[in-house]
Formats: sequence, structure tokens, C-alpha cells
Amino acid sequence: MNARIQPRPLPFLAAATLLGALAARGTPSPLPPLACPAGTRLHVFDLTQWCQRGGVDEGPFERWWDPWQRAEAGTHVQGRRSGRWLSWYPSGVLAGRSDLEVGEPHGERARWWPNGVLASRERHLRGERVACEAFTEEGRLWWRLDRRQRLEAHWDPASGTLRSLRRGRSFRAWDGGRLVETGEYVGATKVGTWSRWSRRGVLVGKGPFVEGQREGVWETWHEDGSLASRGAFRCDVETGTWRFFHPGGRPAALGAYYNGRKHGRWLAWHENGRLRRVASHGDDVGAWTEWGPGGRLAGRGVADEGWEERLGPRGVRELTLGDVDPPL
Repeated sequence: MNARIQPRPLPFLAAATLLGALAARGTPSPLPPLACPAGTRLHVFDLTQWCQRGGVDEGPFERWWDPWQRAEAGTHVQGRRSGRWLSWYPSGVLAGRSDLEVGEPHGERARWWPNGVLASRERHLRGERVACEAFTEEGRLWWRLDRRQRLEAHWDPASGTLRSLRRGRSFRAWDGGRLVETGEYVGATKVGTWSRWSRRGVLVGKGPFVEGQREGVWETWHEDGSLASRGAFRCDVETGTWRFFHPGGRPAALGAYYNGRKHGRWLAWHENGRLRRVASHGDDVGAWTEWGPGGRLAGRGVADEGWEERLGPRGVRELTLGDVDPPL
């Protein structure tokens, strides 16, 4: 008994070339014909076929990867996609399913990974997405959105642990299961007091937001819990007097900001409490003097628009393209 030979799917380009050649010879398309509504006319071009009435798409639509596997199928109403539309991967695995109304998503929409695992599931209302869930290729949930409940959550794709949760105005974020950030949103804008913690659970930063910008007094802390800095922001830039501290609480620096830039006289200290630096800032020009931890002169100079003239402990002058505002 002879074995039955099954036809092998052709690659997309080869199939399109074959269909084009058949069409040129007047040979009927090998695609299964569509059942066009009364008063419409079937149109076929390569691997796509659809129905039209008076030049406007009306009725079923199909696009094929090859003569044996569909790529997309749905229905047009007065030139717009409506009803349920489906799409497939070349392998035949379902890739997508969408419910449409007058060209806009309305109802359910789902997508699948090539391995057949659900990738996302959405709910739309007249074009607006009101709910969504997204999954990894292994099927783990990593994102959920529900606008009616004012809820949005993210999970770590690898571990599955919760990374952030937004419910109404409230926002929380975690790192490795530990709380690292809290605050509030109005829409997509940060408002109110925001706080940050290290992975060890130590509070490391706190301050207010107004319309998405830092405003007012902000404070930061070292890992030992001691204060690291205190100063104010205006329209998201530093302003006024700022104080910095070494771990343990000893002063590290003191000075003022104007429009986000250091201005006037700044002082800095070593951890042992000895004066480390005195500098004057203004209009990119400033004179500074530095001392070592033991109190010995370490250098002095003038910074002018990025150029620094240094005078070392032995009186040697050095002219370099340096940092007008070296780190403290």
C-alpha cells in the first residue's frame, strides 16, 4: 500500500510567488474562497483575500502565511475592523485575539507567546484599556493594571516577588522583599512626602514633591542612621543653605546654593573635625584653599570657567582643566 504524501507548507515568499504566477495565468487561487455577503465582491492579492462593496471593505478578511496556514482573520464593517479578530504564528499557534467595535478595541484582547503560553490579557471599553495582566513566557504574572480599582502592580519576572504596588494615590516599592520607597501620585505626577530605605531597612532619604518636582526641605541619612544632608529645593533645584555630615554626625560641609549652583562661601571638614577646605563660589570664578587631615596646607588656587590654577604646598603653580566644584 502506497503511503499518502502530505503537502509541505511553503515559505511565505515562495508561496506568494506561486500565487502571483497562478494569478497571472488566470488560475484560481488555492486559498479557500471567502463567503462574501450579498452585494460585495471578493478580492484576492497574493496571500490576502477580502470582500468589498463600492470600494469599501465589507465582510470577512483573511491573510495567510502560505496556502495551508492562516496568519490573520476577521471582519470589516463599513471599512473598519469589527467583531472578533484572530492572528496566528507561522507554526499555527494562536498569537492574538481581539474584540473590536468600529475599529477600536472594545471587550477582550489577548496575546500568546510562540510557545502557546498566555502573554497578556486586556479589557477595553471603547478604545480605552481598563484592565490588563501580563505574563512571562513561563506563565508568571509580572504586571497587573485595573483602572476601575485604581490598582497597578509589578512583580519580579524571575523570582515572582512583588516589586511595586500603586493603589489610588498610594505607592510602595520593594527590593528583594524589603520596602524601599513610599509616596503618592496624582495621575502620573509625584506629590506629597516621599521616603526611601536601603535594602538593610535604613531610612536614607525623605522629602516633599509638589507637582512632580522636589520642593521644600529634604533630608538624607547614612547607613548607620546618622544624618547625611539637609537642605531645600525649589522647582527641583537646590536653594538656600545646605549642610552635609560624615557618618556619625560630624559636619562635612556647609554652604549655600543659588538656582542649583554653589554660591558664596563654602566650608568643608575632615572626619576628625579639622578644616579641610574653604572656597568661594560665584559666576564660575572661585578661590579655594585645602588642608590635610593633620592641618597642613594641601593646596590653594583659583577656578575660572573650568580652569584651575593650583598652588601646591611647595609653591609650585599648576594650570589644569579641572573641576570648578570638586567633590567634598
